Amino acid sequence: MMKIFSNIELIEKYQPQNVLNDIKEHFIMNKSKLFDLFSKSSCPISKYKVSKQLSFIEVNKTEDQDFALEIVDELHDASYFMSLSKKNRTIITQRMRSFAVDWTIAHINRIKLLIDNGILELPFENEQRVNHSPMMKELNEVLICILSGLEIELDYWQKLPRASYLSGLQVSMGNFFRKLNQINMSQKDQITLVQQLFSLFDVDWDEGARENIKNSLQQPSLEILVKRKSSFDNPLGLEQENILKKNNLVELLKVFYTYRDQLRRF
Repeated sequence: MMKIFSNIELIEKYQPQNVLNDIKEHFIMNKSKLFDLFSKSSCPISKYKVSKQLSFIEVNKTEDQDFALEIVDELHDASYFMSLSKKNRTIITQRMRSFAVDWTIAHINRIKLLIDNGILELPFENEQRVNHSPMMKELNEVLICILSGLEIELDYWQKLPRASYLSGLQVSMGNFFRKLNQINMSQKDQITLVQQLFSLFDVDWDEGARENIKNSLQQPSLEILVKRKSSFDNPLGLEQENILKKNNLVELLKVFYTYRDQLRRF
């Protein structure tokens, strides 16, 4: 019989919380460094501050600081990957993706086992089946919905290209580049800003010239962001009405949104 790993076993094997803790600690230690960079007049961000965009309105320094902090926050994970060597960036990405795949497979197998064997199913065929009750039918429907969502998630992970030393940066910088596009930052300024960030963290990427940043980092980051957000409009893959009560379905969708958002972080 195939072994189904428990959550505890997978967490002990991959230690994902250690990575998350390292990312959080690194960001706390370097947040002020990022803010200082974005506050310099030589930084492209200075051209797009609130006071520059709304010159006809009185804007105080607090609003400009809040604007800079918004950009800083988008680099929460990316600043950590910028500090790693090529080798370690690859290792961390592979580790967290392997965890996501194994975590999803374990949940799928666990739920299949429950569906195939029936919850509170009576042992004798001539007895009335308990799971014919509305409550048990809905519980079974919940399991089927979760299974459908998990299979969509597994398909997402299995279609990802092999992790490379740029994968961690590409995934973690998607929201950053989207934010820059939202403030209408020019392509030239975006590349300059990335070069300043790379210099700040002494990023291990000798090929990080302007054209390479655009083709190997910026464009893939935005494309990956779109893929990461895929299936969020219908995370369970429901094609028709089911017997779930509306409130239960809404709650289940909320849980799955959070599950998917956290898992696709890497």
